[in-house]
Amino acid sequence: MPNQRRGILFAFAGILLLAFNVFDAADRGASGANIVAIACGAFLLFYGFVVVARSGRPPTSGPPSS
Repeated sequence: MPNQRRGILFAFAGILLLAFNVFDAADRGASGANIVAIACGAFLLFYGFVVVARSGRPPTSGPPSS
């Protein structure tokens, strides 16, 4: 699996984890498990951004040399 796709999946998982736990904390009150899960979601989100940023653009062929 290419690094860029892996990074996008990490970021998407982080967003989902953050969203679910923020809504849960707002609905039932914050608990220790919510705080840990929100921290894990934030880590996944930013780690996904880092992986995508480090993957760079795929190499392209330059103009034909004469």
